[in-house]
Amino acid sequence: MTITRLSEIKITEVLNGALLKLAAGLTEVCIQDLGQHYGFDPNEAIEQLGLKEICVATKPKAVKAVKIKAVKIKAVKIKAVKIDKVKIDKPKTVKTVKVKIDKPNKPKPEIDEIDKPKPEKRPSKRPSILLPWTGEICHDWCYGVRLNSGLYTQCTQAKLDNKKYCNYCYKQSETNESGEPTYGCIQDRLKYGLNEYKEPKQGKSPTAYFKIMKRLNITREQAIEEAAKFNLTIPEEQFIEPTAIDTDKNKKIKK
Repeated sequence: MTITRLSEIKITEVLNGALLKLAAGLTEVCIQDLGQHYGFDPNEAIEQLGLKEICVATKPKAVKAVKIKAVKIKAVKIKAVKIDKVKIDKPKTVKTVKVKIDKPNKPKPEIDEIDKPKPEKRPSKRPSILLPWTGEICHDWCYGVRLNSGLYTQCTQAKLDNKKYCNYCYKQSETNESGEPTYGCIQDRLKYGLNEYKEPKQGKSPTAYFKIMKRLNITREQAIEEAAKFNLTIPEEQFIEPTAIDTDKNKKIKK
C-alpha cells in the first residue's frame, strides 16, 4: 500500500486479497448464525446468494471539476395587478340520517359439530443447535434429508398436511426425477451407518460432527442436553475426533 497524498491511498493486490478473505469470512459467520437462529441451511444460502464470488470494487479516479463562469441576469420588474375579491357562498350542510340494519342471526351449531375434536397443530419445535445423525427418525419432523453443514441429517421443518415432506422438501421432490428431495429421504439415511451415507446429488459423505462442534463452539454437554429434548440419544462415535488414517481412507474412497 502506497500513500501519495493524505487523501489518496493505493491498495496493493495482496491487501486486496486479504480484504476479500476478511469479507467472505465475516459473511459466512453471519449466515451461519442466522441459519442456526432461523432454521435454514447456511451453505445453501451462501450458494444461492453467490457470496463465494465476493470482489472489492475500486473507486474510479476523480474527475477534475470544471469552473463555469456565472452569468449575470438583469432583474425584470413586474407590475402588480389588483384582483377584485370574489365572494363564494358556502354550501348548505346536509343532515345525516342513521339507519340501523339488523344482522342475520347465525345458525346454532349442531350437537355433532360441537363434539368434533379440533385438529391438533403439528409441533414446530426445532433444535437450537446443529445435532448429528443419531440413527433415529423423529416422526414430528419432515422426512427429507437436509445438508445441515454437511451432516446430512433429518429436516426439522413441520410436514405439510397429508404429506411426508415440508413445503421446501416437497417442492424439491416434485422437481427431481427421483421423486425425492435433493439430498434424499430419511428412510434411505437409516439404511446406512452413522457416517456411511452417500448423498444422491454428488455422492458426498457426511462431515464428522466433531468438526462441526469445533467450528460452531458446541460442547458435548450442550449437544446431549439438546438431543434429549427430542428423545434422541447421540452415539459416542459422533464425539470422537477423526484420525488422519480415517481421513486418508475417505479420500481414497472418493477418488
